[in-house]
Amino acid sequence: MIRACPLFSGSSGNSVFVSDGRTSVLVDAGHCGRTIENALAGIDVLPASLAAILVTHEHIDHVRGIGVMMRRYHLPVYANEETWRAMHRSPSLGRFDPALAHILPVGEKTVIGDLCVQSVSTPHDAVDPVGYRIESGNRNVSVFTDLGHASPALTTLLGDSDLLFFESNYDYDMLYNGPYPWHLKRRIGGSNGHLSNADCAVALQALLRSGVTRFVLSHLSQENNTPALARTSAVAGLEACGAAEGTDYLLEVAPRYTPGKIWEL
Repeated sequence: MIRACPLFSGSSGNSVFVSDGRTSVLVDAGHCGRTIENALAGIDVLPASLAAILVTHEHIDHVRGIGVMMRRYHLPVYANEETWRAMHRSPSLGRFDPALAHILPVGEKTVIGDLCVQSVSTPHDAVDPVGYRIESGNRNVSVFTDLGHASPALTTLLGDSDLLFFESNYDYDMLYNGPYPWHLKRRIGGSNGHLSNADCAVALQALLRSGVTRFVLSHLSQENNTPALARTSAVAGLEACGAAEGTDYLLEVAPRYTPGKIWEL
């Protein structure tokens, strides 16, 4: 059995807990150490019980707590070489213990305890961003946020996910009619930016047809989205496929500041 839970999610910070009961990992650690500790306590997990932290990319809302969690709990941290270089250039993260810094090349797999972890390249404006597929036995969880677009190749790859954390970052009208400067709107809406609610809904249709039935909408923008808008868009897209929520699929929106639903697969 795999358990998974979003500890917090959004432009302000991101982290997902995944465990098979023997080995537990975090995907990203995007808040300060104290916030991460409190979130883990909220789901009855001790930080010292973690086996590793997996880093998707170097943006601060994904790595803010990496250094302190590594130092405080002697946690191994996995990232690709370019992401490590970028994190080393960020003085706010503090010192990294070389003995705990592991390189996981993009596209490759590694075994952490009883979990098999694969990194997969993603389209985003970071140095070498990835998502992760985490397997235990015949169950797997996929964590893919910060996506400028969802290509057919990516949705095909994710088609066997038992649980998928997937970006639904912004509402088109809120972004383009909002106060952000044009260069930032272009960045967010670009092919290496973030995934809109509408594009997420289209991707979910393809994923549902491939057999994915459990979705967690993730990384919502605080300024350019709301949980209600993200959910409404996703449900409408899946209903267009003839699917009924609760019967054909399950869907949650990851909370911004607190742990969400604990999924058990």
